[in-house]
Amino acid sequence: MSELSPRTKKMLADFEEFDASTSDTLIVYMEGLFYASVCTTLDDEQADAVMARRPGTRWERTDEPFQTGEPNPCPCDTEPETRRHILYAAMGSSL
Repeated sequence: MSELSPRTKKMLADFEEFDASTSDTLIVYMEGLFYASVCTTLDDEQADAVMARRPGTRWERTDEPFQTGEPNPCPCDTEPETRRHILYAAMGSSL
């Protein structure tokens, strides 16, 4: 197995640092090529600002419902009083 390139190592370190710095307020719990789902205590503008700082793909909040048919945003399954889920769409790469 080959060793990771310096660029890949830096990207992974950036993701780890970002996730550690936002884990209390925003968690990216599902990320694919075209969509990312987050669980957050933040309002829309604050969540957008956090996602804008996330390394890699540029994300934009979308009005589309979740694949399950739930509205976007929707209350969190486990902490509906304080957290909610928001769906973001990929807008391209910032690498």
